Amino acid sequence: MSRLLFTALALILTFSGTETSPVAVPDNWQPSKDKTYIGTALYGYMNGGSDEYYEYGFQCLRVLTLSSDGHEYTVELFRMDTPENAHGIYLRHTFKPLRENALELADYDFLSKYQLQAVCGADYISIIFEDGPEACPGAEIILNEYLTLLRAETPGEESVPHQ
Repeated sequence: MSRLLFTALALILTFSGTETSPVAVPDNWQPSKDKTYIGTALYGYMNGGSDEYYEYGFQCLRVLTLSSDGHEYTVELFRMDTPENAHGIYLRHTFKPLRENALELADYDFLSKYQLQAVCGADYISIIFEDGPEACPGAEIILNEYLTLLRAETPGEESVPHQ
């Protein structure tokens, strides 16, 4: 009986102070995969690298697989504890840009050959696609749909200005 009590207490402490509801996504998205990771569950998604996200105030991650026009996209929606921490984790993962800060709805955005990343308030978004530049327009549509929803849910949320 004490083992059960200990396990229950450990679970309560693990999830206390973290967001327990999944990150919302647009109603029209029909993912083939949809998984949410809260608190220490991030270790189950990442094989290494999780500690870096915890250092930047990780709260919740929702991972979806979407398909559009014959392309598949892995959409990672990270909720961090502050806009500054979302911007910090974004800066740690950007390299070799094709384009930077071109989207109106994002505080920051970064396009590389196989990934579109952005920050909006306390959210860090990563959209990964294997088909290279021909899949970029679909990734931008996905990102803009998510950012539109996010801006509608959190009007006037503090963000990190471009520097």
